[in-house]
Amino acid sequence: MLRPLSVLVVEDSLDDWTLIHRELTKAGYDVSWEQVVAAGELRAALREGGWDLCIADYSLPSFGAPEALAIVRAEVPNLPFIVVSGTIGEERAVALMRAGADDYFLKGNLGRLGAAIQRALSRAAELGRTESRLEAIMAGILEGVVATDAGGTITFFNASATRIFGYGAKEIIGRPIAELFPERVRRDQQRFLEFIGDRAVAEATGVLLGRRASGEDFPIEATVSRTRLDGEGVVTVVIRDITEQRRASAELRESEGRAAALELQKGVLEEAARAKSAFIASMNHELRTPLNAILGFSKLLLEQAEVGEKHRRYLKNVEDAGGHLLALISDVLDLASLDAAKMKLRPESIDLAGLVEPALAAARVGTEGKGLRFEVSIPDGVVLWADPVRVREILHNLLSNAVKFTPSGGAVSLDVCVDGSALMIEVGDDGAGIPEASHDRVFGAFERFHEGVVAAPGTGLGLALTKQLVDLHGGTITFESARGRGTTFRARLPATVASSAPWVSRPPVAEAAGRTTAPVRS
Repeated sequence: MLRPLSVLVVEDSLDDWTLIHRELTKAGYDVSWEQVVAAGELRAALREGGWDLCIADYSLPSFGAPEALAIVRAEVPNLPFIVVSGTIGEERAVALMRAGADDYFLKGNLGRLGAAIQRALSRAAELGRTESRLEAIMAGILEGVVATDAGGTITFFNASATRIFGYGAKEIIGRPIAELFPERVRRDQQRFLEFIGDRAVAEATGVLLGRRASGEDFPIEATVSRTRLDGEGVVTVVIRDITEQRRASAELRESEGRAAALELQKGVLEEAARAKSAFIASMNHELRTPLNAILGFSKLLLEQAEVGEKHRRYLKNVEDAGGHLLALISDVLDLASLDAAKMKLRPESIDLAGLVEPALAAARVGTEGKGLRFEVSIPDGVVLWADPVRVREILHNLLSNAVKFTPSGGAVSLDVCVDGSALMIEVGDDGAGIPEASHDRVFGAFERFHEGVVAAPGTGLGLALTKQLVDLHGGTITFESARGRGTTFRARLPATVASSAPWVSRPPVAEAAGRTTAPVRS
């Protein structure tokens, strides 16, 4: 059975098109087509829509393939574009591929045309599905998300950003991000805006004054982070309109009587708590499904698809962005699963050293990067019956917190031992410590105790998730800490030790920053 194929033909010779049409029919396609020979005709046909493919001769009397390709990419970016020409030099062919063409053929050598079209159609379909999934994910985010290049030019503007600022995406993309702020205060906010060019800072948060398309000024809270895609700097700004909070605060100050003010403040806090709960509840495993599909198909295409360098770069961008987003939401989804009592342990028999090594490797990178001593004491010959993913998550959260809040030249320690059938984990540091007044909030979700520490960004979910993972094991976790004197966390996981050899540990001696020592078997 022939497969339908709708082709937009940029060709002035019907005899040449007849040869191409015959080759497509041999490849199993039922072709419907329309011929265009000028730029205006091409634009009009593209705007009518419904095309599966564009096939273009390299040179026509009024214009040629390079101009046609530019028009197609501007009007329908993912439409497959194939050049079929009587003569085309290698230099011109390479230039076309770099500009976004899917493939090129000489008119006397069309044997591979059918297979090339099938590959191009499959690529376009997958890219369309990926873009739709990403658009659906970004449309569901309540905060405004604005991305810029390293120079501050807006490259992405999600639906919530449109709701907040009043600009449509097509209207604002390509303009400087500074246009989202009132001109009269741009100088005052310049230090924050210059973060875009400050390669020494990875993340920053501030309260700024924004300007809507209508000209209205309003307060926003903006979190700016930097990453690199395809070797180029990309800056992402997450924006929250805090107009209502500011208005509520003003009303609170103006309210009459201490009792009335306290009652209003209580209502604001309760609403914030409900908003947190609603946010966590709304983040369910359905969100992981499209992300895993994006990552899986991106990897599959990178490994198996015959694509040009430009499209390979596009696919790598999709894979990198999907992986970054999946990592960001994983903590939230895990916490939501624990709250809903849906998470189950999947224990297996595993050697303690093999279980701990990935967490140690990640911690070593952090300690070596900051010049910290890393002291480790772990017994040999211990076999656990435990969920390795969840135990590693406990270790990773505790170690990453210790590294994060320990200044250069300090020390981080990990001491693991066996108490009967229980595994004991102790992680210590000599870092910033936790103020005593905050001790009762340590294991709460979204709690932060070092907001002034610029180099320590985070969501405030790590310790909350760790506490619930320990509880899921039926264990306990405690800590000792004081401001300026460091912190020590101790976790006890009962009924996890399957067998162990006798051992004694000696105090580890860190020979250099980031070096570790292990205990000696007796």
